[in-house]
Amino acid sequence: MAHQAHNFPIVTELRLKDAGAVNSSAAGTVGGQAAVVDLQQQAPGFAGNAPAASYARFAVVVDWSACEVDSSNELYRLEIQGSDSPTFASGVYTLAERRFGHSSVAGSATSTPPSGRLALYADNVACTSATDGSAVRALRYVRCFLTVTGTAASGFNFSASIAPE
Repeated sequence: MAHQAHNFPIVTELRLKDAGAVNSSAAGTVGGQAAVVDLQQQAPGFAGNAPAASYARFAVVVDWSACEVDSSNELYRLEIQGSDSPTFASGVYTLAERRFGHSSVAGSATSTPPSGRLALYADNVACTSATDGSAVRALRYVRCFLTVTGTAASGFNFSASIAPE
């Protein structure tokens, strides 16, 4: 049996979603407000006031306390997204992704356990062209977005925070 342990500091300014159940697709919120981390702002663990185009590596710590899989068709696709827009109105790129839910739709050998913790490792760099491999840029803003499909009544109860590497 494999055991994985993660010990990361959780910093309020770097929270992408506070604990709470989600049963429909939505961006992460903290205190009921859209949660977007500005990597340019001074935040513990990151170099203070770095230029917007600065490269940043980080882990996103995901803790969950419930994952509904009763109907055998629930899928929760968690994306860590980056953008140059603080509202994510345009130029949204997926920096990391993880699927949770029933094994038949999540693409795993077993369904997601009822509770757990994992770390998604990412950086804020995105390739911005399908035809030009050198078209890359560092994205200033980061958020999480959960896409929910299937019969998810009680849904997925989780929190997510950025932990600088």
